[in-house]
This record gives sequence, structure tokens and C-alpha cells, in this order.
Amino acid sequence: DVDTRYSMDVGEGTLGLSLIGSYNLEKTFKPLTADPSQDYDCSGVVSVDCFAQPEWRHTFSTNHNIGDYSVIARWRYYGEVDIEGTEDQISAYSFFDLSGSYIFNENLRISAGVNNVLDKEPPLVGSALATNANTVAGFYDTLGRYLFTNVTLTF
Repeated sequence: DVDTRYSMDVGEGTLGLSLIGSYNLEKTFKPLTADPSQDYDCSGVVSVDCFAQPEWRHTFSTNHNIGDYSVIARWRYYGEVDIEGTEDQISAYSFFDLSGSYIFNENLRISAGVNNVLDKEPPLVGSALATNANTVAGFYDTLGRYLFTNVTLTF
């Protein structure tokens, strides 16, 4: 796993960079706990028994803060995954998100943004491997582009 952050002053504000990544060396599936000879590695594979787990995935974020304003761009990346028992694979996937916030005072902050800016569809894997909507839900973005707002009030 990698978790690295860097920030620097840029003009009147601060630019921050962040990378959180994971390289999966092994993900062992044990169909019979009493028989280790049946174990197999699910890393980089999706199947009826193996939930999708690319060998590499990361989230890279950059944020720019100037006074009470903040803008954040995020890149979510998932490496390719082989579909077990076939020559097919789910290609690498990237999703991009944008958000911003403004601090009105010490008690009020408002944020808004859009996730999956390019409205990228998740990979279709067929009903045998699907957990929802004919894709691997809970891993790939199944909602498509969506907008959000958040108001934080403290007292």
C-alpha cells in the first residue's frame, strides 16, 4: 500500500497532491479450509468465487485552497481484471470527480461537486458474475454521473 501526500504554496493559496494506492500481491480463495491444495489466487481475477480485485488500484487527488475556497479533483483508477475461465478481461477503468467548498464562517461550510464527471459506464460482466445491474457493484461506479451538495453547520 502507498499513501503519500505533498503540498506547496502556489500564489496566494496551497496546492496539495495525494496518492493512495494498493498493489495486491495475493488474494487467496479457500474453497475447502481442510484442503489447502484447493486454494487459488484471486488477485487480478473475477469469477463466481472471486470478487473483482485488480492487482493495482489508486486514488489520486489534487486540491487547491485559497482562503475560504477549496477545489478538489480526484482520479479513481482500477487496473484490468481477468475473467476466470475465459480469454476476456475487464479493461482498466478510470473515474474522475470534481468538488469545491466555501467556508462562510466558523459555523457554516457548503460543498458541492460531481462524481464520475465523464459519466463512464461500469463494465458489464453478465449475470453470473454480476452483483447488481449486470456489473460488479460495490467496486465500479454503478450510479453514473451524480451531483451532490453538503452543508455543514456547527455550533
